Amino acid sequence: MDDRISKLPEEILGRIISFLPSEDAFATRVLSKRWRPLWHVYPSPNLDFDDQRFLRKGEPYFSFKDMVNVTINERSEHQPIKSFRLRCHESHDSFTGEFSTMLLLMATAERRMEYIDIHMSDNWKLNITCFMFCFSNLVVLKLKFVCLNLFISANLPSLKILHLNSVYFMEHGFILEILNACPILEDLEMKNISNGYWSDEYDEEVKKLNNLIRADVSNVSGYDIDLDVFSSVEFLRIEEMYGVVPVFSKLTHLEIVFGGSIHWCFITSVMKNCPILQVFILEMPLTPNIWTSY
Repeated sequence: MDDRISKLPEEILGRIISFLPSEDAFATRVLSKRWRPLWHVYPSPNLDFDDQRFLRKGEPYFSFKDMVNVTINERSEHQPIKSFRLRCHESHDSFTGEFSTMLLLMATAERRMEYIDIHMSDNWKLNITCFMFCFSNLVVLKLKFVCLNLFISANLPSLKILHLNSVYFMEHGFILEILNACPILEDLEMKNISNGYWSDEYDEEVKKLNNLIRADVSNVSGYDIDLDVFSSVEFLRIEEMYGVVPVFSKLTHLEIVFGGSIHWCFITSVMKNCPILQVFILEMPLTPNIWTSY
């Protein structure tokens, strides 16, 4: 059968490769001598790595690690990365250092980086530095099962979506500084956030997130975040909601999760301050004395 695809100009072949999943684009290098350099000469600006997708093809895990590192290391600084997605469901502690080095190399693409999504496994938390919190063009940042031990500063003027799930910060002030660096944030998730120690050096309050539309947060009272910070939202899911209740003038959907007894007077005050509320979900603990707190 005549191979018409291989007869196409290199520019067109490179364009085709740029639309393939990252593993498939990397695999084209073994097709022929002509194909070998194309994945590198015409790289996709969108990198998407998933170890399960790779392992289902019967490849050993070290090949997945090598593919990720080669794709990043051999990329020219003039070939920016627009989006980066990494999914690692397997536990391989010996690779942590190499993946951290690979992530540092992403800094060369800071000028155009818009999307970062890193999802590790619950028994393999990736240790990375916080250079990504200074990516001025970043619009979406999603981190899950990640340890952030080193933090320098934060500047996220373009960020609209921030999802932090099971993220460890060395110091509690890091998360506060990150929130203050997101002036146009619209979608916020903070779940299972932990920190190494509490420091009084960071004494600034979190500024009100005026553009925020959706917030799904857990135990924010432990980080000195007032409810007024979220008062502009239309959707709010929150655990252990206490303190002074602001007026939620735009809120239409509210979910409150109580781990202990419920204070019904507080619930009443919340309802009064949500004038256009349409959906209210209250998750209550299944304990015998649930109705005794007023």
